[in-house]
Amino acid sequence: MTSELSRLLAAGSAFDAEYGPSTPNQRSTALNALAQLGADEARLVQWATHYEARLPPAPPAEPWPRGEAWPPRLGVPRAWPAYRSLFAEWLDNESLSELLTPVLPQLMQGCAGAAFHGLNRLACAVQSSSPGEQADALAYWACRWWPAPVSRSAAAGLSLQALATRAAEAYARSGHHTALQLVTSAQALRVLLPFLAGDDGQATAALAAYGCAFDCAWGVVPQRPSPTSAALPWAAITARAVASNDADTIELVAACREQHAAYGGAVWQLAATRAVATLS
Repeated sequence: MTSELSRLLAAGSAFDAEYGPSTPNQRSTALNALAQLGADEARLVQWATHYEARLPPAPPAEPWPRGEAWPPRLGVPRAWPAYRSLFAEWLDNESLSELLTPVLPQLMQGCAGAAFHGLNRLACAVQSSSPGEQADALAYWACRWWPAPVSRSAAAGLSLQALATRAAEAYARSGHHTALQLVTSAQALRVLLPFLAGDDGQATAALAAYGCAFDCAWGVVPQRPSPTSAALPWAAITARAVASNDADTIELVAACREQHAAYGGAVWQLAATRAVATLS
């Protein structure tokens, strides 16, 4: 991680977790994705400056009540300032891995909240190695925690690779925003699963919870056939994404590149091409 990206991520603590009508703040996730795509420091600064114009300042700090358990406020949006304090203090005393051992399994049961943005933000925070961003990401996931209904669909039992591929195929066909969220969230879970690798039961439960959330979101993705454009070269896709001011496009392309490297196959390039096709 470059020093400029580290500085920008640290500066993100000045902003609220949402803007407008409960729209997630994607500043950190998009900056991390831009860096993965090879954006230089000047572009990172330029993009951050453009995006910050829409963001309100962070609310005043609020201490977490001493001795109070952390789960009871899950899913309470106004608890973000207190959760920020809790997780920042937690990270002052334990490593991220030690914190995630008890916390991540519980958070995964509510991974559908805010259209998976808590999951996405924490995955990016883990990759960034920024304690402040990690605390803010954990706090956002906690305050927007929402458990999806249990699903009996066969899709809920698929592997993470199969779910990710299904989402990418749907996005390549439709360009639908929910399919995009499924692609990026599948990549985020791939980043976080190693923290559960020491407990097969927890990893299985996390995948099951994500499968139910995936299935819940899948219901709004158009299933009608639609033509797909021929795939652009990765270099052209990446250049268009880096030049874009759209956070979703940047994150989708970065997620597709990562999953292409992990799984192989043409679908990731097709989905990424769909994402940049309308950019000038």
